[in-house]
Amino acid sequence: MNKPWEQEETPQVWEHLGYTCAIVRPTPNTSGHLCGYVGIPSHHPLHRVRYNDKSKYLTKTAQQCLKENPGKRSPLVVFMTILRMDDEYDWEPHTTMEASFDIHGSVTYTEDNLLEVDPYGDMRLWWVGFDCGHANDYCPAREDWGFSSNYKDLAYVKAETEKLAEYLREIENDSLRG
Repeated sequence: MNKPWEQEETPQVWEHLGYTCAIVRPTPNTSGHLCGYVGIPSHHPLHRVRYNDKSKYLTKTAQQCLKENPGKRSPLVVFMTILRMDDEYDWEPHTTMEASFDIHGSVTYTEDNLLEVDPYGDMRLWWVGFDCGHANDYCPAREDWGFSSNYKDLAYVKAETEKLAEYLREIENDSLRG
């Protein structure tokens, strides 16, 4: 069996659309999976918004994702979001980052410190991220879980991280337009 995780160096940090992006393996490394993050600056409308907090800035993105296709988001998150919607499709009160972005497993992390990338936690960036340690993911350090043989490698996580940056850039641009 090919074991790409044995050759992958993390953390990896790069810029995409003006945002700092990062891929890390969580520490302590309990399952060996990768996580992708985008650091948004203090002027971004979602700065300091937690992944399960409601925000009016997410209405457009949530409508696009939930009405068309659940995509790669967590099925549980999609189900709970639809369950909370009323008959009028009152999106705004139910719109969260975890439901809005069609990325692997939904957004599962929002914090001001990403120790693997910024050990001093200068708190200028608000990190928004996702993980590849879900039931349908292969986690190299937890072979006993036996859920899947589908390991999400660096290339996959980088593409998903950049897609998250694109969603965040669209929201920032929309907020500037008013």
